[in-house]
Amino acid sequence: MVIEDHYGDLQDIYFDSKSGDIIVNKQTKKFGIITKNWKRADVITKENDTLDLYELIYTNEAENKYEVFRSESELKIKDLTFDKIVKLKEEKLIETIIKN
Repeated sequence: MVIEDHYGDLQDIYFDSKSGDIIVNKQTKKFGIITKNWKRADVITKENDTLDLYELIYTNEAENKYEVFRSESELKIKDLTFDKIVKLKEEKLIETIIKN
């Protein structure tokens, strides 16, 4: 119940993602690597900040468009840019797990 109460509509991201997946806010172009524990999904950003999943997806109380990707190989956050993520998607080196 803790997950449903905290994340509401975003609970699918918590349940369907894995630690190491990439999440992208397509409107702000912010992205990060998901790290999960038993009650929270945090996102480690390129600036080395740790945000709650909710903070990355919501802007001014509104849910933004997002996409969660998974890669067979481990991706390092410091090597990624928004444009590189788009290129990896086009080259089918990452696959979409969830999007709205």
